[in-house]
Amino acid sequence: MDTSTAQRARDTAPVAHSPAIADAIARHIAGLRFESLSAGALAAAKRLMLDTLVVAWAGSDAPGSSDVKALLDEQGGRAESSIWGYGGRLPAPAATFLNGMFAAALDYDGINTVHADIVTLPAALALSERGHASGRSFITAFVIGSDLCCRLGAATVPPHKGWFNSSIFGVFGAAATGAKLLGLDAGATRHALGIALSQAAGTQQA
Repeated sequence: MDTSTAQRARDTAPVAHSPAIADAIARHIAGLRFESLSAGALAAAKRLMLDTLVVAWAGSDAPGSSDVKALLDEQGGRAESSIWGYGGRLPAPAATFLNGMFAAALDYDGINTVHADIVTLPAALALSERGHASGRSFITAFVIGSDLCCRLGAATVPPHKGWFNSSIFGVFGAAATGAKLLGLDAGATRHALGIALSQAAGTQQA
């Protein structure tokens, strides 16, 4: 089978009904429990957390980092979640954005089909701090968000054509992480993923 024929076969092959896929993903996110996580998954999560935090602390001193922090400080808001490398607190969404930027600033973030950790860890820590989540709840949310993000990236064929997977799939990882920490049921989680879909974007800068 030549390349063009193979491509046509992929383009015309039947696919699973997308609402059914979304429902299955939402049920999995809502139903996952800490006790079901393997020792390997927990060890990998802890390693990724440590790596991301160290890289983010270094990135907090990268050019432009202090300028973005100053802008968010000026905007103000409720002091909910810590700013890595600086101290002080910002509203959880602002802290998530800023800490994620720090983690990506030096381009040493974790490698997979996506850089899941720079998206899911800032969201997990910011929401956990705001909501006083337990360590187990935090770990579970971080794992489920990172897993979804990486699986979506791995399922993409071809991997990308000018698109930045960490932006496109990262929103789903962050949504899954947030849904888990907020205790959303499967229906609400599905809506969260739908909102994430409307914000999925990002080109690969040459």
